[in-house]
Amino acid sequence: MSFSGNLEEIPLVDVIQLLHGTRKSGILRIGSRKGKSQLVFKAGYIVSASHLSNSVRIGEFMVERGDIDSAQLKSALMAQQQAEAERLPLIQTLLRLDLVKEEVAFSALQGLITKTIVEVLTWKRGSFELEPTRDVTGDDFKFYPENLEQEVSVDVQSALLDALRIYDEKVRDGLLATDDDYWDDEFAEIAAELLGAPVSGAGQPRKKKTDVTAGDLGLTDFGEPS
Repeated sequence: MSFSGNLEEIPLVDVIQLLHGTRKSGILRIGSRKGKSQLVFKAGYIVSASHLSNSVRIGEFMVERGDIDSAQLKSALMAQQQAEAERLPLIQTLLRLDLVKEEVAFSALQGLITKTIVEVLTWKRGSFELEPTRDVTGDDFKFYPENLEQEVSVDVQSALLDALRIYDEKVRDGLLATDDDYWDDEFAEIAAELLGAPVSGAGQPRKKKTDVTAGDLGLTDFGEPS
């Protein structure tokens, strides 16, 4: 059973932390006037990200980072097409073709996740939908081989820490515009706790958002992934 909410009422960071704290699996879809993004969780870890209506794909992201070149990306995409029913996610295909090392694949995944979180943290208006599920396969951004479970999943606290640091720096330097002129106190407290210091815009008054629990999100009755 999925749960949907309003970003003006329920802090997105609370939803992310609840998924992490309860060690549940599911797909978190976020939408605003800017577009749509999603984060995929498995056992509380982020294993996949889709940035702004797929405007940034993992292959293009890796080319931009210099992890692979355009010719290597083209080879991997061709291999995916030829595989048909046995098609693997792009990063796994790159690994099978020995075009990237495992640590590079992890770094790329982490980078895309951080980029996605930084983007959605600017959305103070919009909606989200959480679909608790054991099945987190089939996503183009997913890189989760069973034998590499620890290496390719990204810890939520670590991802939030990186994203919040980048977010704060960009807001402070005037490089990032938010939907609001200030952060709400609840979000600022979480950010300050993770960063170990106050963040830009903290302390501004704002109406109290709805307290959200694991039960509200349908997580308490949902068993652990098998």
